[in-house]
Amino acid sequence: MRSSLQLLSNRVLRPSLAFSARRLFTSRVPSAFGSRPRVASRITGLAPSLYARIQAKIAAFKGEVYPFHIGESFLLPAVEVTDSLESNVAASGIHHYGHPQGLLSLREEIALNLNRRHMPEVTAGDVIVTHGATHGLNLICQAILDPGDVMMVLSPHWPLLNSMVHTSSAVALEVPFFCQIRKSPSMSPYAILKQYLHPRTRAVYITSPNNPDGVVLSREELASIAKFCVEHDIYAIVDEAYDRFHFSTRHPAITTFEGMDSRTISVFTFSKSHRMAGLRVGYCVAPPDVRDAMIKLANISVYNVSLLTQMAALSAIRDTEASVQESLEAARDGSKILCNALSAVPGIRFDKPEGGAYVFADLTAILKGRDCFDLLDECVDMGIVFAPGLGFGQAYGNWARFCFTTMEPEKLKRGADKLVEVLKEYQAREPSVPPSDVQPST
Repeated sequence: MRSSLQLLSNRVLRPSLAFSARRLFTSRVPSAFGSRPRVASRITGLAPSLYARIQAKIAAFKGEVYPFHIGESFLLPAVEVTDSLESNVAASGIHHYGHPQGLLSLREEIALNLNRRHMPEVTAGDVIVTHGATHGLNLICQAILDPGDVMMVLSPHWPLLNSMVHTSSAVALEVPFFCQIRKSPSMSPYAILKQYLHPRTRAVYITSPNNPDGVVLSREELASIAKFCVEHDIYAIVDEAYDRFHFSTRHPAITTFEGMDSRTISVFTFSKSHRMAGLRVGYCVAPPDVRDAMIKLANISVYNVSLLTQMAALSAIRDTEASVQESLEAARDGSKILCNALSAVPGIRFDKPEGGAYVFADLTAILKGRDCFDLLDECVDMGIVFAPGLGFGQAYGNWARFCFTTMEPEKLKRGADKLVEVLKEYQAREPSVPPSDVQPST
């Protein structure tokens, strides 16, 4: 632990030197006309999309494709959403600029919805509408992180978060967390976080239900995290993408704990619960100074979210509670189908998700030292796509995430049965070379 934090200290305390050295020696790149300025070094360091590499193979596959890799719903948006899009496309004013904070009518409805559910103090003024939750998280990173600051990322975690922190010239410090607290329930979240505290720690990133493993934090666990944030004066960035996907009782918002209202930034989306991923509408609730900074940043990034899709979101949050419950029930049923199927694979390890849209499985006994990407290639040849665990944290190279909401039940059953068949066959084969550098399970 000491050595990893020392390495982090070296990286954090001298960021400007590293950046200036790269610029000095790589300021230009070759071109057909001699040379030209290079792309920013913080961007060239970003990993390319994994699925861009395999997309051609999937497109050429002749049979049925089973997309376990992406977190979408097989259900269509509610009719109220599609009716709103059709009826408002020619409405007066829909083609003009909007306010960077979002439509007041939508923000008012969002505040009322949150008041009724679990955030009683929120007002329309606390809300900023964003171009999906991804845009919201990007705004947050830019608003609160200075170069060299540290964000503690509770892992396993949503893959894009690290890159957002990196492009803010800050450091994402992965904290193996969710598997630990389920493996050792007596372990205090406060104690885990304290081990990774750095002098430049600015925020901690939390998701519950968590993507990728479906862990739902209890009231006591949230209270422990809240205590840590208050005592060490750091922000809590709460990703609520799966806010409506609790398979049992929902626990209180972290903002309800003493001292947390002024240091919590919550991020929501219409993509999951309202099946509106392609329409790109989300929203954040933030303290006034952070909210104002985010509005300034929205002003110079997207200016405003499409008024047409904001009107669709207004219809969704007003009129489609029944469809939200439909999304939840579909996820709950999908979880049972996938978990029942995977349980037939000898040696596979996973906890049944407490919410969300995914099963996160330890494949160590199946891989036998082989690379998870090798297994993915074989699966793709059979029309099966999953998300390798390395994207969810450096400690999870032997893991994989499987989504259970992208396919209707009968297709999910077929896909799960085929996945089990491939996993068993792969497990039965011995590696062609002796295993090396096998990652331990976390």
